[in-house]
Amino acid sequence: MTSRSPLSTITPPGTAATLGPWKMTLTEAITGDDAAAKIKATNDANADPAPGLAYLLVHITATNTSDVPLILTTADFTAGVEGDLFRPAASVVTPDPMLEVTVAPGKTADGWVGLETLTGNADGAGVVVRYNSTTVTGDWGDALFAVSGTPKLTAKGGKATADDKTGASPDAPATLNQAMRVGDWQVTVLNTAGGQQVFNMSDYRLQALQSSDNGGSEDDNWLGVQVEVTNLSDRTSFFSPSAVMMADADGTARDTANPPPEELAGINLTAPAPDASGEYLPGTTRQGWFVLRTGSTPPPLLRIQPTWLIDDKRFVTLSGGAPAAVPTGDSAGADPLGVQTGGTVTVTEDGVNLRDAPATNGKVVVALPKGEKLEVTGAPQTADGYRWYPVKVVKTGKTGYIVQDFIAPT
Repeated sequence: MTSRSPLSTITPPGTAATLGPWKMTLTEAITGDDAAAKIKATNDANADPAPGLAYLLVHITATNTSDVPLILTTADFTAGVEGDLFRPAASVVTPDPMLEVTVAPGKTADGWVGLETLTGNADGAGVVVRYNSTTVTGDWGDALFAVSGTPKLTAKGGKATADDKTGASPDAPATLNQAMRVGDWQVTVLNTAGGQQVFNMSDYRLQALQSSDNGGSEDDNWLGVQVEVTNLSDRTSFFSPSAVMMADADGTARDTANPPPEELAGINLTAPAPDASGEYLPGTTRQGWFVLRTGSTPPPLLRIQPTWLIDDKRFVTLSGGAPAAVPTGDSAGADPLGVQTGGTVTVTEDGVNLRDAPATNGKVVVALPKGEKLEVTGAPQTADGYRWYPVKVVKTGKTGYIVQDFIAPT
């Protein structure tokens, strides 16, 4: 059988595609507010989508053309748009029938899959749904389906702004906010968070670890690492959940296979949203988090190694392992600063992120130093547990949003 690229063909809605052992069709799509309302009506426990994202429901019909039973599950499907990554199926209960079935040879099954896409594509325009089986290996049985129209995914990689020498040695590591090129990726460590701050940002999967045998203090040894990642290649590539790990001063990765039982140091934990790992489309840049279990001794270095198949790695110093300050998440419920539009504020900590949107997954415009003077350009907004002020950097004219936690009236 001839292999083909998963980006070679996008099948229009209502048209059957033959892919490996399946004959599959995206038969219907529910988008925008209709999708959100239907998901919420299906189960009250279904949460709202994360900031910047919108729900999408697609109905799939598939015939098993092989001579063995095959599994079809919502985890087989992701959704993406050009310049973004393929996002996994949402953790929601879908309308009946949910696509979680074993299909006998020659039989047909159908069901709904709940997905997430960017709010700018909430109407389904430009959205591509990918089938990539969790049980059938290789991409020979993959397929891409259009939700509407005829979207395109160009095979154009991202542009590197860093050289391949930065951070290449543990003796000369990169620093926070310094870009590194490693293989087909460009990676920048933007920020870190520690202990209770990580707990506050996380969901139930990580927060459940707090009720541990050591009296509930296990979260004190969590290290959150926020990174910006760009896929420089001309193909869809996966940035591993273990791409960021801890390292000792000589660059040796901490032993994740046989960690000390009393510390479990080196374990990669479930990251808060947005998770930086995932399948990146060509040229995609995004920001997200990793969480590491440090044990009682924080690491002096982080080691960036996107894949263990290639011995290419970079190192980042953590300046003694002390996490940088991040917002506590309390400012949304606190009193506003009382600064009117046109007034000025001053940054109170070093390395505070100015973002292009009032959300924790907004793109970082610039990291601001302590003492930077900002002009308030509008009324504050609350999102993700924080109060965000729209501001302009007086010195440079750059604009964006900053959380109340790290500014004070001038």
